[in-house]
Amino acid sequence: MSLAFLSGVSLAWLLAGAAACVLPVLAHLRSKRVRTIVEFPAMQFIAKALATANRGRRLRRWILLALRLLAVTLIALAFDRPTWVSSSRASDGYDEVVFVVDASASMTRVHAGRTLFERAMGLARNELRALDAATVRAGVVFDRRTPRSILPVVTANLAALDEGLELASPTLERSDLLEAIQLASSLPSTRRETDEMSASSNRRIVVVSDFQGAEIAALKAELASVAARVEFAPVGVDAPRSNLSVRFLGSAPASPIVGAPATISFEVANHGVEHGVGSFELLIQDDSVSAGAEMLGPGEVARVSVETIFDSPGDYAVELRLTEDMAPYDDAAYGVIHVEDVRRVGMLTTDPERDEARSSFYIEQALAASPAISIERLDPLDLESWASEHPVVVVGLAGFERSHLIDALIRRHASGGATLWILDSESVNRLYAEIAARTGDMPTTPEGALLVRGRERGIRASELDLRAFPTRALEGRAGDALRGVEFSAIAPASLSLNGRSMWTLEDGRPLITRSINCQGTTIAVHADLSPRHSDLVRSPVFPVLMLELMRSLTETEMASRDVLIGESLGIAVQGPSSFVPPAIVETGERVGSRRVGSRLRLLVESPANPGHVIVRDSSGVDLATFAANVDHSESDLESPSIEELAALESDMASSHSTDSDFAPTEDAVATGVMRTQSIQLWPSLILAGIFVLAIESLIAGRGRHMGLVARTAS
Repeated sequence: MSLAFLSGVSLAWLLAGAAACVLPVLAHLRSKRVRTIVEFPAMQFIAKALATANRGRRLRRWILLALRLLAVTLIALAFDRPTWVSSSRASDGYDEVVFVVDASASMTRVHAGRTLFERAMGLARNELRALDAATVRAGVVFDRRTPRSILPVVTANLAALDEGLELASPTLERSDLLEAIQLASSLPSTRRETDEMSASSNRRIVVVSDFQGAEIAALKAELASVAARVEFAPVGVDAPRSNLSVRFLGSAPASPIVGAPATISFEVANHGVEHGVGSFELLIQDDSVSAGAEMLGPGEVARVSVETIFDSPGDYAVELRLTEDMAPYDDAAYGVIHVEDVRRVGMLTTDPERDEARSSFYIEQALAASPAISIERLDPLDLESWASEHPVVVVGLAGFERSHLIDALIRRHASGGATLWILDSESVNRLYAEIAARTGDMPTTPEGALLVRGRERGIRASELDLRAFPTRALEGRAGDALRGVEFSAIAPASLSLNGRSMWTLEDGRPLITRSINCQGTTIAVHADLSPRHSDLVRSPVFPVLMLELMRSLTETEMASRDVLIGESLGIAVQGPSSFVPPAIVETGERVGSRRVGSRLRLLVESPANPGHVIVRDSSGVDLATFAANVDHSESDLESPSIEELAALESDMASSHSTDSDFAPTEDAVATGVMRTQSIQLWPSLILAGIFVLAIESLIAGRGRHMGLVARTAS
């Protein structure tokens, strides 16, 4: 069985071709000669002969008109470069077929009354039913954030696979095509080891998807990791000419203080190739606070900011609605803003309290000068006590065993924690260096041990870089007072790729640096601030500097209560003393919870749909609010052409064929799955148009000759 259809024929070219076809008709009508009939009895026999000849000429004129119309149509179609797409059952002898069906958010798009997922299901089920269970084994894997298979093996039980496909539904998770293909290639087979062919050498993987460009790019980079023949069966339609989506929603700071201004920002992006228009509405606790419209060109991003003030502490649900019909699943974003009455800052240190010889003493004194900051000393041995939302200052761990801290600090960094590092000892310097090596996204790369000089050999600081450290509090005289401050204990380092230098030494070494990534913000101070190594802490500007560093740290901190569809989120919250286990979400599922001191550690599985998730205990007391969103990567609907898919399929076939000496069996030749081939038709259309014009010229020339003979006879 084979199927074929045309792709790439646009309405504009069809209309242009139709308009062009009018010209030959007009020329044909104007070519008719108007005769004046004069009765002449002696010519009656000649008139009968001419009537017979005219009937032949009329037929010839209609044939010429048809040929001219056909030539114009062929040439018009050739300019649109159509493609003949043919899908047929291949008979290359593979006896194991695994279907990878895209079940990600982009497959929920509707075309001609059906979702792309329903189209994919129809294709996969038709092909599955056409297989012969006596000779072919099959499997089905769904492409989603964590790919899953209907059955854990490649099996001859095709009826069970068909039933699984019938019951399947799409998700709003992101796609992971490479992992899905790797799962399909690694599924164990029920075929006995004594069979003629091994499962790895004769397995074909058929991917049924709308093929987003980002997934194909990732697949190209990992061709060698796929251990089976891969073929592509596109079910998508042309990507929308414009698709607006919400790409970001957050607040600055992420945890505002009651009564202090907070800025809520969001980004709207156009992923299409034409201008798009969408209206938006921003809501806080279901109350509209801002509305408007954006018109964006191809690839443009608009950022909108709204300032507000919260009058009480708690979790505030934020929602952004975007009105645009191309892909409704990405036209909303949800967030949670945790408002505090004071800013809680944790000090991770082993320094004794009120030791005026230590950096930690002066840092605590500087931060305590602000009534909006509450300082809490954290015990380095109690990891759960500081795995929380508030910023942490790492300082004064001299001589402390660091090995058990590394994994905990990395987990905190990955979950969105904001951290200020004071590299005031060799222990903190080594801890920072090891985390920098493992994460790769700290602001600097350490270059050796702490460099300690005498006070008389201290290194002076240069002026603040207010472009990298925008602050009005340190402009003018306050900033001038910091220039020339000396430091005699330096942690040498070089800037990393995503690091910014906020303050440097006169020899060019970084003194204060910052990095911002999708998890959170890290600031590093590369010097010991204690009085024996610097006179900075005794400066009246020092408290201002520390408060501005804390502002910069929390201003860009990403909200840690957002989770993507298909993922889980763990977070520590301030738990009420009346907590009655278990913790439960609105849909009734239990939430993993554990009390650690005054806090609760919650582990929430993402819901199937975007929106806000409220966690309560069994007595109905609210514990926390989370926000679930669709991964914005699912908004880019631009897909590769059929030619690009065919080239990638060929590349993957080449890389796989070198590892296999498989020869198809006669039984397997009779089976197969849909193979897709495409042929560019425009060269053939141009040749056909030229051929038709040549025939038209021959017939027209012969007609002119016959007309000359008839006129001579008359």
